Amino acid sequence: FFFFQTQFEERTTLVAGEVPGEVVVGADLQGRPTSAPEIPVVVLEETALRQGLGIGDLLLAVPHWEDVSTHAVVRIAGIVRRNDPEAGLWRSDVQRYVTRSQNQNFIPLFVPEETFIRGVGTLFPKMLSDYSWGLFVDMSQIDVRNVERAQFGLQRMNSQLRSRISTFNERTELDTVLAQFKTKDLFGRIPLLVIVMMILGIVAYFLVMVAQVVVDRHQGEVALLRSRGADGSQVMALYLWETSMIVTLAFFLGPLIALGATALLGYTAAFSDLTGGAALPVTLTVNAYAMALGGAAIAFVALLVPTIQASGLNPLRYRAGLARPPGMPLLTRYYIDIFISIIAGLLYWELTQRGTVVTSSFSGEQSVDHVLLAAPAIFLLAIGLLLLRFFPLVARGMGWLASSFRHAWLVLGLWQIARNPVPYTRPILLLMLASSVAMFAANFGGTIQKSYEQRALYRSGGDLLVEGVSLGRRGASVSFEDRISGVIGDSRFSPAYRGRAYQALQIFSSTRFDLLAVDPQRFAEVAWYRDDFSSASLTDLMRSLESESEPLPGLALPADATTLGVWARPATPRRDISLRVRLMDVNGRHADFELGRLTEGDWQFLEVSLESTGQGTFRRQSFVPQPPLRLISLTVRQLGGMSLNPGAVYIDDLQVGSGPESEAVFLERFDEEPELAVANDSPGAVADSLEISASVTRDGRGTAGLFIWGSGSLLSTRGLLFGTGRDGLPPLPVIASRAALDRLGETLGSEPILSISSHIVPSRIIGVVDFFPTMDPFDDGFLITSLPLLLKRINGLDLSIDWQPNEIWLATGLDGEERAAFVESVDSQGGLDVIDRAAIETALQADPLIAAGWKGILNLVFGAVVFVTLIGFGIYSYVQAQQRRVEFALLRGMGISLRGLAGIVILEQTVVIVVGLALGSWIGYQFTSILMPFLDLTEEGSRVLPPFATRMNWPAIIATYSIMAAVFLGSTVALVGFFSRVAIQRVLRFGE
Repeated sequence: FFFFQTQFEERTTLVAGEVPGEVVVGADLQGRPTSAPEIPVVVLEETALRQGLGIGDLLLAVPHWEDVSTHAVVRIAGIVRRNDPEAGLWRSDVQRYVTRSQNQNFIPLFVPEETFIRGVGTLFPKMLSDYSWGLFVDMSQIDVRNVERAQFGLQRMNSQLRSRISTFNERTELDTVLAQFKTKDLFGRIPLLVIVMMILGIVAYFLVMVAQVVVDRHQGEVALLRSRGADGSQVMALYLWETSMIVTLAFFLGPLIALGATALLGYTAAFSDLTGGAALPVTLTVNAYAMALGGAAIAFVALLVPTIQASGLNPLRYRAGLARPPGMPLLTRYYIDIFISIIAGLLYWELTQRGTVVTSSFSGEQSVDHVLLAAPAIFLLAIGLLLLRFFPLVARGMGWLASSFRHAWLVLGLWQIARNPVPYTRPILLLMLASSVAMFAANFGGTIQKSYEQRALYRSGGDLLVEGVSLGRRGASVSFEDRISGVIGDSRFSPAYRGRAYQALQIFSSTRFDLLAVDPQRFAEVAWYRDDFSSASLTDLMRSLESESEPLPGLALPADATTLGVWARPATPRRDISLRVRLMDVNGRHADFELGRLTEGDWQFLEVSLESTGQGTFRRQSFVPQPPLRLISLTVRQLGGMSLNPGAVYIDDLQVGSGPESEAVFLERFDEEPELAVANDSPGAVADSLEISASVTRDGRGTAGLFIWGSGSLLSTRGLLFGTGRDGLPPLPVIASRAALDRLGETLGSEPILSISSHIVPSRIIGVVDFFPTMDPFDDGFLITSLPLLLKRINGLDLSIDWQPNEIWLATGLDGEERAAFVESVDSQGGLDVIDRAAIETALQADPLIAAGWKGILNLVFGAVVFVTLIGFGIYSYVQAQQRRVEFALLRGMGISLRGLAGIVILEQTVVIVVGLALGSWIGYQFTSILMPFLDLTEEGSRVLPPFATRMNWPAIIATYSIMAAVFLGSTVALVGFFSRVAIQRVLRFGE
């Protein structure tokens, strides 16, 4: 076929020949071509090699439809090679079709566009043509700011072209990529934004605290100005001008400083994997100045409110305030802390009702509820304010207790805290907020890191999970162990079967469950399990699934048995009944043997050779079982019809032979106590029964078995199970998830009836778990059972299916390149799907929206905490030193030694630091358990499996607290040194 393509010459390299020129064919009035020139074409190098074409070769292009031209002569003018076979141009369906030749009569031929339309088009005017356009998108231009606009553009293009072109068809992966990017961005930002909101809350309080401290520092100046004749409006104007200058400068410089600082983060270790060691690509947006405006407004109000309060001071009121300071902070005095706590309680109730901070619109569009996003920060503030409400009471109690001591520094220090607690509550609240956020961030960051590891373990079940394992149904029997050993070598493994289970007789209902059958003896050795998945350990759960009372299934056949036969007679004459047996070989494999069809109304001996497999239900099986064999079941099959009709058959003397000269060995003579049971594992088989008949026997004496069955599906299996006793097999032990237990409407110890692989299986619930590796507990729920016991129940009757494990759980014990080579060798086996823990964890860690985001945000959190704490505590210490110079000078004058002054300073600083950090650390740790249930969403928006398990990032916490402790120690030493050098006379003169 002919094709043309823009940019063809730029995307290919000429190997031989030349690029053909344009060929135009004229047409007469009837549209018939007036000439038939040769059409020079270009072929791809792989086409030329495959077809043996060379430059100058002539071909006949013959249409497979009736047209005005019967053929066209084509000359190979050039051969080209694709520059990049993996480029997007060649990956589309049309271009893949172009680049391969199906056979010698079908070759893709490139011609210029003019030749295609006015040359080939004139020769074959009835030729059908498909036109396609490849739109190449610069993905570097799409980011979180314009992803919605890109999605809208794709949707609009699709709808407009589809409405105008009836045969329009779009093929792109861009819409899927954009949707995934948007989803990951939405859910990946949620925990980050929660912590950012907390940091913003700390910064806001920092501004308020600094403003309050600065205004308190200037109260003496305000009182002095009022005493010199300035009124309140003049004082306000002075401080408003000063405040306006500060916030205006911060508004303009803040975003610029943040721009440079953010770009420099790209050189840090947290972002180096994402940026390749370069600066972060950032731009200054309107949102940055909007945030700066908000911060400036907070700072302005924070300075304005205390300034308004202080503008009414006069010297008398100022000195009265020093003599009798307020006993409680403003927030506590006016019950603002109670109001904030009520709001926090309402937000927590709303969050528990929704279960997430994500909301969905009527159209299904998901977004973040920013009010609920700020809830954790409000919780934190409310808890801190409530705790500080009781701080003055505790301080008074400590002061009262200290009055009984003789140490002046202890009494004076605690008395000062109890008398004037407000200056101390400010840094305590700052330290508490900062340390709680640091503790929460470290806890959550460590938990997230641990969650990546455990998500990989949960998905893979342990080290390695291999799915799609199957045993062939042709050739000699091979055990599952031998088949797997040839793939995995000496690695430890445990077989498993994964499927579906239904509530019995409700196969087509929604009551279905995921089913996992495991080997109880080996599973705990290779599987990963967490203690909080269930109240019992994995070892105990596996031990509960084991059954020591169940014998091997079926009856053992002699090792030299070559034939198996039975005497049978229909209770009523019919010719549509066939009998067959199911055998199990030494490898645990099952095979079905056709005994034969009942063609007479009298007793008939049916026999089958055991040396080859007979006719299966739907197809001949070429499977050769390996002796010794065991007889599992004898089944009745109806030939023809739409459904299984009720009936009965007499059976006697089930026997095996070892050769023409040997005597028969009787397996079952159907006496009074036969070792067999009626199989009730299909719908309608409940009424089936086995009776021992003495009235109808083969030789007129003894007994015979009478098997009676009811109506049912034509594919339902009815028959007898051997080696189970009259009562059959006991209920299958299962461990249920809580969701499955609720859907079944059962409790621990109940015996629900399940349908597994079209078999009715009575079961007994012996355990309950919340989670289990590889199983999703949130949707349908799941059931865990014993693999040997399950296979014994579903392999009992003839379905021409040999149910075997379909996956293996591996513990390789390998690392590094050796492990990678092992995984590659297993993955190269045909039909196997390898789920690798290491690969999953690497993929999670490599996602820049996840890993780099968390590394960066944690660094920013600890940096912000350290910065805000150090600056805030430094300002507090400086103001304390300036305001209390006179006080400490008087204490020196009253005879307090330098050691006593140092004791007072150290005591006050210790109370502030210890109370703030202790309360903050405790709150942050408790916050983790409170907020985790609302943040356990993956980057795709699904629930995290397994749920978060708290793990502290101790290195980060220790580093942060160490820096803070060093600064606190330095500030305390500086204060002690400052007060020890105070000149008493000079300070008192200055104070007056």
